[in-house]
Amino acid sequence: MELTFKTKQLRDIVESAARNRAAFGASRSKRFLARIAQLEAAETLNDLPPPPPELQEDELIISAAQGIWMHAISGHSNELNPPRLAEWQTMQRLHITKIRRGEDE
Repeated sequence: MELTFKTKQLRDIVESAARNRAAFGASRSKRFLARIAQLEAAETLNDLPPPPPELQEDELIISAAQGIWMHAISGHSNELNPPRLAEWQTMQRLHITKIRRGEDE
């Protein structure tokens, strides 16, 4: 899958191991980066290993590591309406809008 990011800060957390470790700690960082690798290797969400993402309203919530979730919307820029659940399963591009930790709630 192709991943894009709402902000440079989000992209930096995902693409920089040092920033990722600083944000999440060494143990969570390894699991987070492994999940990112799974997302990038998957052609669609159907190819993603468990746990499956959850659909909440018009965005996906993806468990990235214990206590860390990524929020994503469709990365297909020509969409006028949010995708239906079946369309999410064949989506090939995700736009990451937020990364949150459980303690942020």
